[in-house]
Amino acid sequence: MPHNHPIDINTGHFDLDVSGVAGFFGGEEAISAMQTIHLYRYRKWMGWYNSPGSWNVGKKFGMLANSRWWDGLFPGPNEDPAKFFELDGKRGPKYVASRSGSVLEHTGHLAYLIMQMSKEEQGYHVPGRVTKRNKVTIIKTQPIFEQEETLKEADGPMENTPADEGGPPKETRTKEGDRRKKKHEKEPVREILPHCDSKRRMLAAILTIAVSFTTCALCGWTYDWFCCSMILLGIISSGMSSFVIGSASLELQGVKTAPTAPPGDGMLMDGDDIVLLLGREENVATITRGKFTLDYQPWVRWRSRKEKRKRSVPVDRTEPTNSNRKNDLETGVENNPLDRDPNQEAIPIRDEYAAIGWCSLLLIIQLLGQLLLIPQGTLFGQIMFLSSFAASWAYNLYLSSIEKENIQQELLLKILNLDEQHMKTYNLGTRTTAAVFACLMLQPPDTCTNSEWKKLGFKPEDIIRKFIPNKTPVWVTWRKKVLEVMRNRNGSRESQNTCRNLLKMSDEERRQLGPADSGLLEKLLEDAQTAYDLAIKEQQPSVPDSATIVESPSAVTSSQFEVPYKSSYPELLSDEARAKKQEELLDSIIDDTLGTIPVRLIDTTSGKLCSAGELYAHFKESRSYKEIETKILRTNEKAMKAAVDTFFEYAMFSHRWSTTVDDEPTYNHVKGEESIYNLKTPPGIDKLQQFCKIARENQFRWAWSDTCCIDKANNVELQESVMSMFSWYRSSSVTIVYLSDVTDEQSFRNSVWFTRGWTLQELIAPRLVWFFKKDWTPYVDSKQNHKEDPQVVKIISEITSIDRTVLNQFVPGLRDVGPDEVKKRMSWLASRRTTKIEDMAYCMMGIFGVHMPVLYGERKNAFVRLQKEIMNLTDDLSLFDWVGEPSEFHSYFASHPSCFANPPAGSGRSLPKLSHSLSLQAKSLASALGSTAMITIKKLLLDPPHGHFIANGKMNIALFVHEVTELIPADTTGSLLNDDGFIDYVIKAQGLAEVKITTHRLLPGMVNGEDSPCYRLVRMWDSNLVPSEHTVKKADEEIGSGSGGGEHHEGFIHSHLLVSHNTVNMFMELIQKPFVAQLLIQRRKGGPYERVGTRERLIAVPSSSGYINFRGIKILSVR
Repeated sequence: MPHNHPIDINTGHFDLDVSGVAGFFGGEEAISAMQTIHLYRYRKWMGWYNSPGSWNVGKKFGMLANSRWWDGLFPGPNEDPAKFFELDGKRGPKYVASRSGSVLEHTGHLAYLIMQMSKEEQGYHVPGRVTKRNKVTIIKTQPIFEQEETLKEADGPMENTPADEGGPPKETRTKEGDRRKKKHEKEPVREILPHCDSKRRMLAAILTIAVSFTTCALCGWTYDWFCCSMILLGIISSGMSSFVIGSASLELQGVKTAPTAPPGDGMLMDGDDIVLLLGREENVATITRGKFTLDYQPWVRWRSRKEKRKRSVPVDRTEPTNSNRKNDLETGVENNPLDRDPNQEAIPIRDEYAAIGWCSLLLIIQLLGQLLLIPQGTLFGQIMFLSSFAASWAYNLYLSSIEKENIQQELLLKILNLDEQHMKTYNLGTRTTAAVFACLMLQPPDTCTNSEWKKLGFKPEDIIRKFIPNKTPVWVTWRKKVLEVMRNRNGSRESQNTCRNLLKMSDEERRQLGPADSGLLEKLLEDAQTAYDLAIKEQQPSVPDSATIVESPSAVTSSQFEVPYKSSYPELLSDEARAKKQEELLDSIIDDTLGTIPVRLIDTTSGKLCSAGELYAHFKESRSYKEIETKILRTNEKAMKAAVDTFFEYAMFSHRWSTTVDDEPTYNHVKGEESIYNLKTPPGIDKLQQFCKIARENQFRWAWSDTCCIDKANNVELQESVMSMFSWYRSSSVTIVYLSDVTDEQSFRNSVWFTRGWTLQELIAPRLVWFFKKDWTPYVDSKQNHKEDPQVVKIISEITSIDRTVLNQFVPGLRDVGPDEVKKRMSWLASRRTTKIEDMAYCMMGIFGVHMPVLYGERKNAFVRLQKEIMNLTDDLSLFDWVGEPSEFHSYFASHPSCFANPPAGSGRSLPKLSHSLSLQAKSLASALGSTAMITIKKLLLDPPHGHFIANGKMNIALFVHEVTELIPADTTGSLLNDDGFIDYVIKAQGLAEVKITTHRLLPGMVNGEDSPCYRLVRMWDSNLVPSEHTVKKADEEIGSGSGGGEHHEGFIHSHLLVSHNTVNMFMELIQKPFVAQLLIQRRKGGPYERVGTRERLIAVPSSSGYINFRGIKILSVR
């Protein structure tokens, strides 16, 4: 054997080799720290330290540079600087304008910050009835862009030129000032002065810089020039990057409005949080549509020579002059008069941000240099290098922990000139109080009469409906009384007494509504009274009132709102001016109507396909328009709308497309034709012609068919048509359904029309439907609504499984729907089919009130997107109550509507609805629980889970989890398959009785070991498990709350000690009942869960062992 020499420790060599972490460690922290650079005044000078993560930082910053060269070097989408540094990009809440009625479904970043500030405010608590707290914040907007200051800023710095002999010196604007002035001409801009750094942050920055320079010096002192040079390179690259990126000016960019624009009063709405914005249109628009921007110096925005030459070639092929090129470079716009019309607006050339690109390149070079040279350094030098990294990383981590949104909010309040006097928050006890208070605050000045409301565009009914859309008799009565109060409100003492009397219920109203509804109306009027008193206190604090409305003393002495305008309508107008206003009103009514009907309609009189412009021209030539024109001064808005609506009444066509698509007449067949009645081809033209003739015979001039009234080659028009289809059928005067395979009742039951996906909404949406048989004779010999015929409705309900009431009283959307509504609507589609698989989702958008992009080609993913959108609109858990195979895109969603099909009658797979009661068995449940479990349950009832959400492709769900202990095939004698070709399993889970399931595929077995899959039977958290306040109060009154019980303060419990045992008993009784469960599999330890598809609904029964074990809620991630 060879002789083994002993190891000589003295000759051993230890190499730390920190180059591996040089550019990859700490990158996210460095980027997050850099996002504070525009929020603090001197932050750009504090970046001279050896910062880690140069690779990640360089790649990210490189995406800010704009040119083909930079895009090739740093691939990926070009980032906007403001969005990159999180100064813009957040989606704000919904905005409703009180004057124009316009609605912004999503506002911008500034509105998001305002809403977050409102949510964080404690606010003044207003005494009164409490069901669910609603927070209302009033913001009296102040002037933001003063004209003189803005022009001064837009003009930029001045250059002094030598004085003429014997005259004063001349001042000329710099080219940068010209650029800023041109920018200001489009929208108002105001520079924001950042915060000053605190002493603590300044000291931390100085220490970090000192560590980097000290380690660099020590490396040089020990002659380790490799580490010394790399630390120095890191200091230079980080410092230059901080200086270049931080050189931008933070600005507030507003929205330019007309000087004579009326106030832009409106409200931001985010659930139970409301922000009222009062003031000039320019100020309100800045909050809702304005944004933070970053304005870099010209040397940062510099463009390369190649980028500058990207311009259109002039007609005479003359090259742009050098002066024009230079002007383009300085001002950022193309001003060559040879390239464009002199009256045309200058064409902007995008900024390249080449300086940022060079900084990114320097950061990448830093990484490469450190990878190559740090390993060549000494051990001491590498330790010094690592020490500088550690100090820099700690400083970046400190900066990244700063709440950037809070700083942005402070800067925004400062620039908007808002303080406590202009921004006030109230906590109101009910939604109705919030609705009335908002209406009163948004109401025009008391000097405006009711007739002027319409001129100002103020519609209080629409505002109240945004809060409370209920249409029951109680709510209708309440709404009328509130509107009457607003009409009688003029600020005088007599008016206040009148309004308070109107908010009291009369004896006649008590008799009409009955005891139950009268009690509800009395409470609602109480809420309105609270809101009215609060509005008086807020708007007119000088009016003496002995009642204390607001608990905070500062609210009592608050100053009166100053309405910054008066009615702009003069008391007397000339006939010519009044006629002009009436014509403008008529034009707006026509435009609104054309916006709600199909984009093209067939003129049944001439047979010509007409566009929106042609429809407008036809109305101008009609007798209705001429009658309005002759008496324009005496025609009110209601009469105009009635005339326009009557003229544009249209009939919709519903039918089963031919199996040969080419047989149907398309847009290309009928466009440009004088009349469809003259066409001989394609074969399906006869069907279209007959439909138009029937519509014409029934006095409908306009008709629509999906075959030829949509230009399917136009993607924008196709998407708009698909998304608007339900509303078009809903707004139609009649829908004519042609059943080409129906001759009698039996064939009616078997018609293929009832098996198609799109015909579902064509059945439910229209208010008036006529069915026609194969020979074009009516199925029911009546011009009345065939959906109201008892025999027809009975047959349709049997065919489609749709309730009879739904056929004529269906309300789209998911607001205020009952339990299991999602599954019920999905079951209507379960047995239907569409030619394109995506249409199985798109045909349900109108039924569920969902709006999502139409993307043909995505196939099965469309149905998954539909389910995600539904999940965002409702907490109805029946969305997840399906059987069959899960989607390949997400296992918790169904793969096809057929998964929601109703189970066969008598299958034993149905459950009774949850109902709270206190049985004899339930009264002893609390005593069987331990003290720890009791406290856990009470805390759960006080603060229940808040739904489920999707993040990073996984759904995070609150679940009751039962661990599966055994999963074995039901048939252990031989073949695993049952008679139907599926596999039966028996499952034993903790706390549950034995469960039998049937699956489509073989499941992995449970074995010992870390790689063994594990299974869970789960129950989704249902808010209906929590007993209602009324039910608990009734139980407490009947048998007492028991030991440890407490009081319920208007639905709000302040501590788990105040939850009565009866509440726990009723909750536990429901927990012990059978429930719909899902089976989850975790294929590897620590991995995400997946849902296992089963053939039948899985009903789990809690164990009847007598031992009660409460299983708390767990949050699981399901892929």
